[in-house]
Amino acid sequence: MVQALATLFVLSTASAGGIENDYRSREWTDYIRGGLVPYHQLTFESFRVADPRHERCDAYTMGFIQFRYESEVTGEGPYIANVKKLRVWSGLDRNQTWRRPWINRSHPFLSHEQHHLDLNELAATRFAQIPADLLPTGRGRNKDDAKRDLAMNLNRLFRMTMEGVQREHDQYDRETRGGEDPRAQVDWSNKVTAALRSAEIRATWSPNNR
Repeated sequence: MVQALATLFVLSTASAGGIENDYRSREWTDYIRGGLVPYHQLTFESFRVADPRHERCDAYTMGFIQFRYESEVTGEGPYIANVKKLRVWSGLDRNQTWRRPWINRSHPFLSHEQHHLDLNELAATRFAQIPADLLPTGRGRNKDDAKRDLAMNLNRLFRMTMEGVQREHDQYDRETRGGEDPRAQVDWSNKVTAALRSAEIRATWSPNNR
């Protein structure tokens, strides 16, 4: 059972910083309507039924992370663009999350798949909590050039972050053999649970309270 991470780049103005948890906001309303739902405890209903021939796994959990930011430009040559506010949305892409038709409610796949979504949320939180003085800047001979340079540098940082968490997903699947090694699964479960606790990450959204 394998998870793949969606890395989506969205750049625009914003009004607040950090992980977005106002699930009634316009942005979240649009995302949920499109099948991108907030981080939560997975249930059997989180997975649509599919049987793709090109996939070898029995279930597939697709996470998503999107961000938007507001920048400010200072200086008069070179101009310097900085990230003023950063917003991050993360959770489950239900459009690309599925299970095989023969998997029933007694199948133990949920605990393995949940930790894929947990790893995605940990990555989103790390990105959202990067201190302002460690975020990239942009430079240019005019304001537009500085903003373009900032966008390029921020996207590069985001891509590196996502490549790192994808390596975590791959290691998780490799060491647990897709959830089929009980001892390795327990070890990973303890590690991921401790990381969630340390980051103070809790699943506060449920499909039932929309």
